[in-house]
Amino acid sequence: MTASKPATLAVLVAAGRHPVSGRPMAAPCDGRALGLARRLVPGDGIHVLHAGNPNDGALRDYLGLGAHRLTVLDIAGDADPVPALIDHLARMAPALVLTGARSHAGEDSGMVPYLIAEALDRPLISSVVDADIDGDGVTATQALPGGGRQRIAAKMPAVLTVDARTLAMAVHASARARRGDINVVAAVAPRDTAPETWIEAPARRRQRRLATVAGSAAERMAMLLDTRGARNAALVDLDAETAARRVLDYLRGEGLLRNG
Repeated sequence: MTASKPATLAVLVAAGRHPVSGRPMAAPCDGRALGLARRLVPGDGIHVLHAGNPNDGALRDYLGLGAHRLTVLDIAGDADPVPALIDHLARMAPALVLTGARSHAGEDSGMVPYLIAEALDRPLISSVVDADIDGDGVTATQALPGGGRQRIAAKMPAVLTVDARTLAMAVHASARARRGDINVVAAVAPRDTAPETWIEAPARRRQRRLATVAGSAAERMAMLLDTRGARNAALVDLDAETAARRVLDYLRGEGLLRNG
């Protein structure tokens, strides 16, 4: 009886940026996806895939984390990477597609694995912290809110999004990062909407959430107004119009009401 051929895995990686210095780096969740893939199958069965700039300094980090091969779909910086990834994965037909729950820079919408799973008609398991391949199926451990875990089984091919709570990334080796090869493939992807149609505006400050206070509406308002001590003690025995004006002034001062 001959041994079955190891499954082929594709790991989708993004070009991350350090949140403080802005230095190019491997996206943490994508690095964990690569670590999980290396545990599931031999190195030759793993294809690491990125759509974007082949000269991005973050890509060599994935080679340093143990990627045997890294393929870059060379697309314009303002192009949508999803169509190029779907086209390449449809021809490659890996048993599993693994990726982080969301990228580490840029829009960070978290929609890429879902769009790919829908286009390729594959089941998707999200928030994966561990997995095992058994024959033509995969059983994944999924992280739940509050620290819970559950096991989910699916037939391959499938898509897994790897959670930040999964096993730690492999130790980075600078020698591997320097000598690894990056294979560049020309790809065509549609560009995003022309910049001249974009609207730029300063970010709005997040509105403050009122603290939850037990009691009636009158008691909650009284407690809210008491937070400024003596300044608000004047809200006693005032006529309705003056009291309303004082309340409006307070709300504007707290940033809870726009001026106008």
